[in-house]
Amino acid sequence: MSAHEKNQMNEQLSSVITSFLKKRRYAESTISVKDFATEQKMEEMAFKTTVCNESGIPNVFSFAINTSDLVTVDEDYTAFKSFITGTNQAYRQELSKFLFPMFANIYLDLVAKGQTLPAQNFFVKHSGEFSAEHKEEIQHLQVITDMECLKSSDIASNFRRSKFVIKLSSKVFTYFLQYLRSSDHVLLLHLLNKHFSIEISHSKPGQRQYGDEINTDEAEPSASGHRVTKGAKQAKSTVEKTNDNLVALRESIGQVRSGPASLPSVCFYSFLNVHQGLSSAAISKEASLVCGGFEDSSILLWSLTPKKLVHPRSKPEISKIQLSPDLVAPSSKLETLTSERVTLQGHCGAVYHTCFSPDNTILLSSSEDASVRLWSLHSYTNVVAYKGHNFPVWGLDISPQCHYFATGSHDRTARLWNFEYTFPLRIFAGHLQDVDCVKFHHNCTYLASASADKTCRLWDLQSGNCVRLFTGHKGSVYDLAISSDGQYLVSAGEDRRILIWDLSAGSMIKELRGHTDTVYSLAFSADGTLLVSGGLDSSVRIWDFGQAVKSSNSSTANTNTSTEQMASLSTKNCTVHCVQFSSCNLVLSAGAQTT
Repeated sequence: MSAHEKNQMNEQLSSVITSFLKKRRYAESTISVKDFATEQKMEEMAFKTTVCNESGIPNVFSFAINTSDLVTVDEDYTAFKSFITGTNQAYRQELSKFLFPMFANIYLDLVAKGQTLPAQNFFVKHSGEFSAEHKEEIQHLQVITDMECLKSSDIASNFRRSKFVIKLSSKVFTYFLQYLRSSDHVLLLHLLNKHFSIEISHSKPGQRQYGDEINTDEAEPSASGHRVTKGAKQAKSTVEKTNDNLVALRESIGQVRSGPASLPSVCFYSFLNVHQGLSSAAISKEASLVCGGFEDSSILLWSLTPKKLVHPRSKPEISKIQLSPDLVAPSSKLETLTSERVTLQGHCGAVYHTCFSPDNTILLSSSEDASVRLWSLHSYTNVVAYKGHNFPVWGLDISPQCHYFATGSHDRTARLWNFEYTFPLRIFAGHLQDVDCVKFHHNCTYLASASADKTCRLWDLQSGNCVRLFTGHKGSVYDLAISSDGQYLVSAGEDRRILIWDLSAGSMIKELRGHTDTVYSLAFSADGTLLVSGGLDSSVRIWDFGQAVKSSNSSTANTNTSTEQMASLSTKNCTVHCVQFSSCNLVLSAGAQTT
């Protein structure tokens, strides 16, 4: 190949690279084709390949400054100080707040980089102007001369880790931006990005946040000076009172947290004259609705507020049904009724479990007919029927984000469903008998299940594998609850015991005794300090869960009632089907009266 052809090929290559860089929005001033070598030595290629493989990212750009040249640092800082000095008094009063934090961080950065002599020269040159207002800080900074002092100093760590909040008026902030754009202020931009947080207010330049005017050039010296002194004293007293109130509040919060838990109020809803047999009950999170599932395949829904339920007429008249040839009047409306109770019918077997969604828009129910039905709480009609199990569905639970729900069945499996599909996404097989209860973990990555085989299992929703197996019950397990911090699993059932499990270790840490019959329901308070339970012994019991986790299991080995039980509230021969906490820490429970 001739020399002319080589030159022509290099020009074509240069034009291609230039156009490529322009498409990637590189500035023309930064584009230099000479920087891109068309030939590389074997050693250079091996070096670059090793760096890319070790870092994992071939090109990383970060905004930072790495200069330790005292001349450059001193010039930038001195120029910024001269800029502040040249402004009027109102602007200077706000912008001068940058100087001392910037001075301290520059000095500490020089010390951290091992530039002891430049750091001392910078300190001696600029520390004199802060000796009056920041005397103590200057004395502490003066002692920091090497890395050992820097690491052991709390003041230095506070300066380097904290962000200083500077409040500027909109006009001063605009003026400050013009200065930053006027020249290359890389050091200032780095310090502002790392150590400062600027808040913009709509007040006038030189005006205090408390409403007192600062002494400006236009104000009278004597009157303004008096006004500033009085305002400063008022502001100081206000700040001191606020600090005292904050200290008292923190002490009160600490006493409440460290002290014993307080008993909540309990509200119990009884189902009377239940001739068709109550098999399940549920209360909405907002305590506005309560529902019961019955053995005659019906679901009854009641309003707990003075507002009645509005639903369409269940049995329309035959003569009023619109046929296709009929002319429908444009003003025709769907006839509705208002009542305190609505009956939902769709199942063809006993309804064993009901569950309200967290947003209180839908209701899920599981039945003996091996199906799960979704009911709309706006129209009170059945919207979807989910079928996948081969035998009765005993329990279900809705995920916290309301995207998925899980079911447990007599077919010894638990299944994961999406509301958008009528078939299951996952099948969790491993239990040897019926799966009576399922419960989502708060992080939505695990599912807990309880079975009649006296075990509890924890499943990974992504892989479908069992990651924990909990054994210790002496009978069927009917309900589960997970603590608010996600660390503990609580189970209860036919053996009348409440067992607390550590999810990370997979072991039992505590046994709570007190119930005299089967336990059907468990629930945690929002802060996780209280546990409430209810069951066949017609009582609602409240437990100090924080104390239960701290104490050992040997303290209740020979007693019938655990010391962690705070209260036992008996009902009038009512089996407790469900218990839960409301958003205001009120215990809501429901059950049927037995004869």
